[in-house]
Amino acid sequence: MMEKHRCACPVLSILFLLSFILVQGCTFYGQQDAIRLTRVQLDLLDEQVQHSYVRSHATLGRLENAAGNKEELRPLVDRYRHVLTVHGALVNSIEQRRKGLAESMDYRLLSRSLRAGLSGRELVNSAYESIAVELMKLSGDYQPSNPFASDAESILIPPYYRARQSSIDRHTVVDGLRILNY
Repeated sequence: MMEKHRCACPVLSILFLLSFILVQGCTFYGQQDAIRLTRVQLDLLDEQVQHSYVRSHATLGRLENAAGNKEELRPLVDRYRHVLTVHGALVNSIEQRRKGLAESMDYRLLSRSLRAGLSGRELVNSAYESIAVELMKLSGDYQPSNPFASDAESILIPPYYRARQSSIDRHTVVDGLRILNY
């Protein structure tokens, strides 16, 4: 009888392919300029958040002046102060992360810091927008920026993209004060 001789080629080729994928998978996320570009984005985010904090601080004065004339604005001033405090903490957090990672070559850590800063900025902007919407509702002229006529339209536009589109026409507290003539 003749013995069947098995070839190790398929096993070796599968092992080689798996090891190749494993080794290459480690470099997909951290391409050559990824660390530098992430640092640039983190620096830009820090600058943008600081700039918006200064603008928001100036808006607080206008809101307080308007609240001096109308008592129903007092709760909104208190909410705005709280959001401004959170915004200040976000400014400090992003700045500390950026300074702490000045010499880091860890792409994952840089990327996590950037994503955390972007998420914090989005939360703060949403809080400011909710205050602006409340101001506009007080005027009686509030119209949602992107109302949907039917459920069929929401089926065609996935929720993520719908949220991104509505964030383009965000309401600001300054807009709300303008509507109230302050």
